[in-house]
Amino acid sequence: MFNKIPNILYDVDLTNKPVLVKNIFRSAHTIDSYRKNPNFYYYHTLKQHETIEDLAEYYYENARLSWVILLYNEIRDIYSELPRDHNTFLRYVESKYYPENVLNFERIQSLPRVPLNGQYDGELIYAKDTNKSLQWNSSSIGWVDVGMGVPTPAPQTYTVEPNSPDNATGWMVSGKNLLRTKNPQLTLTKGVTYKFNVYGSSNQSFYITTDADVNSDGSLKNWKPDYSYGKYNVGVVNEPIIDVNGNEIGQTLTFTVPKNVPNRLYYNSTSSPTMRGIISLKDIKIDSYVQTNDISSLQRSNGRVMGKIAKVEDDFYCWNGKYFENNVDSFISGWDLLPRGIRELTMKISNMTPHKFTHIIDEYEISSQTYSLMTPDKRDAFVMQSKYEYEEELNEKNRRIKIMKPALLQDFLKDWEKVVK
Repeated sequence: MFNKIPNILYDVDLTNKPVLVKNIFRSAHTIDSYRKNPNFYYYHTLKQHETIEDLAEYYYENARLSWVILLYNEIRDIYSELPRDHNTFLRYVESKYYPENVLNFERIQSLPRVPLNGQYDGELIYAKDTNKSLQWNSSSIGWVDVGMGVPTPAPQTYTVEPNSPDNATGWMVSGKNLLRTKNPQLTLTKGVTYKFNVYGSSNQSFYITTDADVNSDGSLKNWKPDYSYGKYNVGVVNEPIIDVNGNEIGQTLTFTVPKNVPNRLYYNSTSSPTMRGIISLKDIKIDSYVQTNDISSLQRSNGRVMGKIAKVEDDFYCWNGKYFENNVDSFISGWDLLPRGIRELTMKISNMTPHKFTHIIDEYEISSQTYSLMTPDKRDAFVMQSKYEYEEELNEKNRRIKIMKPALLQDFLKDWEKVVK
């Protein structure tokens, strides 16, 4: 009898590999007379892990007659029209409610407070929200606006002199953030231009080098009078310093630091092996901040609609429906941090995302947008059904299965055989 029903291609295992199966619904109209009469059937509530084959075996003593139950209940898709067991239901929710359409925010920091003196004076940062460069001013104890866009460190100038007019043993170096110091270690930034104004009788002996070999007393091993061993010339230009009378009073060494410069160089002298110091080279690093006292980028953003999802780096947040008409700085309290685990995350989202809002007394429905804009006292008149509750309700509805009474089975099979012949 069953072999007379035509075949169709059907993806039984949901693997995109359809196979030939019987199209049992082609002649489904033949059972209308059996289905419409309420005296011809009774209901069975499917239990966890109970299958249609189990029902066919129980009621008709033949598991192979499961097709009769499917046909009788007009079930065409056993994956969506039959109840899922607990684990299958959780997997379904997990796949359906994993957040994809989200508001993307950057995690942000407030402007830092740095020490009031030393190397931090003049520190540059970039404020993302205003697209401005800011510089720390230790005199005013605050950040000063120095222009639009990402900042580039300004050129710097150092004054360099021998520590003694005769028989000098070191260089005395001073600059904007450096008091006059003997042979100090200098930190220069790659891509920035520095000027060294060198004065005194040894002004022409100042040079930059890669030579790091020193004796135990710190003097250069490779030093020879008037000999610049390992001299570094990339980005270096020397020019005389001329006074108002046309006299040469020193030399300016201009060093535009290349991006591919070694991380350490040295400044030496051809006049003395102890007139030397270390130059540390670093990459340009401009810290980016947002000018706000709050540490979260959600602070000034609202979801407007209950269940709206935002993503900040690896964290997800869900808008809980609060809306602050006059207090924009309180938007952060409208966002709830969600758990990181996928199953816990999707369960929380489905529980916080409304399916509908229904008036408690009049039973009319309103949208999530309308509810989110209501004042708290008006919201009390509505009850929310979440997406999770909706999916659970659908799943439970599918548990109620009609069973054609066993006494009618043989008549039904005979009528069915007539149709498919």
